[in-house]
Amino acid sequence: MAEPVEFFKGLLVMLFVWLKGIVMAFVPKSWRAKDVSNDIVLITGGGSGIGQMLATRFAALGSTVVIWDVNTKGLEETSTNIKRLGGKCHSFVVDVSDRKLVYNMASRVKEEVGVITILINNAGIVSGNRFLQLDDQKIVRTMEVNTFASFWTTKAFLPDIIARGSGHLVTTASIGGITGSCNLADYCASKFAVIGLMEALRYELLCDGHRNIHTTTVCPWFIDTGLFNGVRCDIIPLLQPEYVVDSIMAGILINQAIIFLPRMLYFLYFLKSFMPVAAMDRMFVLLKADTSMDTFTGRNGNIDNGSKTKSH
Repeated sequence: MAEPVEFFKGLLVMLFVWLKGIVMAFVPKSWRAKDVSNDIVLITGGGSGIGQMLATRFAALGSTVVIWDVNTKGLEETSTNIKRLGGKCHSFVVDVSDRKLVYNMASRVKEEVGVITILINNAGIVSGNRFLQLDDQKIVRTMEVNTFASFWTTKAFLPDIIARGSGHLVTTASIGGITGSCNLADYCASKFAVIGLMEALRYELLCDGHRNIHTTTVCPWFIDTGLFNGVRCDIIPLLQPEYVVDSIMAGILINQAIIFLPRMLYFLYFLKSFMPVAAMDRMFVLLKADTSMDTFTGRNGNIDNGSKTKSH
């Protein structure tokens, strides 16, 4: 009888947590926000776009910010702006796809700055070509930056977070991580993978009793930062960076596990869970997702020959 009793206890707990979640949805996020003034936040891709804006926001809240990027000029700009406003920022030139470099720089950060308590894997690239036009090396590069880098950074910093007993792992994924799209086969594959990584990590941390170590996976629509220049979205417009950063910050501060942007994507995700594939195919076309990437140019200009890879 012990097993049925435990099972029903588990169901009651699940129901309680579900109802609690519904109630908390009506409580303003600002009332539930945690204090991050003593945190050390590392942001990959911190030299531009969303990473740059997140670094500035965390610094404004009193966090010590560490930014990694291959963009030296962007790193200097971010660091200078934060310090001008009285914030604390440390910048390092790092190619996050280089596993050995990530491990070496992680050790250096720990020695020079301290233990990272919030890790934000934000660096990302996109090629934007049809599958058969994708260069093999660009496919590898996409997976290295968008997926493998999250393995290396998490392996580098998670042990100290576990030893500390609290912390937060954040990854900027994409709506392309829950649904495929034309001209984005490698990008979608990389984002599907990183969403799976974050979900598996969340369950591992839960099962190992690390209830004060949180994970947040961010799944936005196309963002107007330059990474997706040229994309045409008639039904769902490109998201403004300020809105995205506001949403990410609010989600992190209340330990939200997954964030879909815009909010209507929660409904689309729900529909995908039970709608027939043929019906989802029609919705894909209805939302003009079949042609949205046809005019893509990316940050560095036209890519007719597929020779340029865009980055944050």
